[in-house]
Amino acid sequence: MSQRDRTRADAYEQEVVAYAKRKREEEEEEEEDDARTEQRPSMGIDLDLIEEVIDDTQDRALTDEALSKRRQAMAEFERKKIARSIATPTNDQQVKDQLRKHGHPICLFGEDAGDRRNRLRYILSKLAMEQRATGEADTDVVMEEDVDEDEEQTEEFYTEGTSELLLARRDMAVFSLARARARTERQREDSKVDLADIRKRRQDLVKRLDSYSIYGSQVGDTRPISRIIFSPDNQRLLTSSWSGAIKLWDVPHCRPLRTFSGHTDR
Repeated sequence: MSQRDRTRADAYEQEVVAYAKRKREEEEEEEEDDARTEQRPSMGIDLDLIEEVIDDTQDRALTDEALSKRRQAMAEFERKKIARSIATPTNDQQVKDQLRKHGHPICLFGEDAGDRRNRLRYILSKLAMEQRATGEADTDVVMEEDVDEDEEQTEEFYTEGTSELLLARRDMAVFSLARARARTERQREDSKVDLADIRKRRQDLVKRLDSYSIYGSQVGDTRPISRIIFSPDNQRLLTSSWSGAIKLWDVPHCRPLRTFSGHTDR
């Protein structure tokens, strides 16, 4: 061991001895203080009572305004807690019905559906606070844990059709099934054709289409066009689109002659 390391070890040993000596002196002083306290005559004062007196003095030091603000803050905290657990309807019409039921305006200036739902939640939370204060049960306020997902109402979006519509759909089914049967038979026969022959046919078709040029152009509909059919004499064109409309066009001037619209019911 070098001289420097020996010096550090001696210094560390001296610090340990000094710390142990100070610790022993402090323990002896604490024992003497405890002995004096036990020998001192009791004055008959309860320490718990002193703490209660101090707390009461601190409460009295608060002004009435500060106490009122504290109570209001606690009441608002409790109201927000209740509001988070209240189940409010998501349908805007149901929200308006609830607002009207409780005597509040169904719409405020600049209020959207989300703001209206939050206002209903606030009103129901205030009502729940009042009911809790009076001890009465509130049947109008429903908590989220009381809502059963299986009991949720579903909106009916279908309407009963007429007998004419039923006959028309039967005719369409008979017509479509015959064409579908012919298409599947044709596809079954096409599946037997060699893949090389199919590629050759497609290449010939592309070469023939490259020689075509646009004779006329017109916007067909506001939605994408789904299908087009030419008349046997090539003087009329029928187009259908995703908007549900079928249009009859004049060829080659691309003038719309008539528009057939489907029903608007869902």
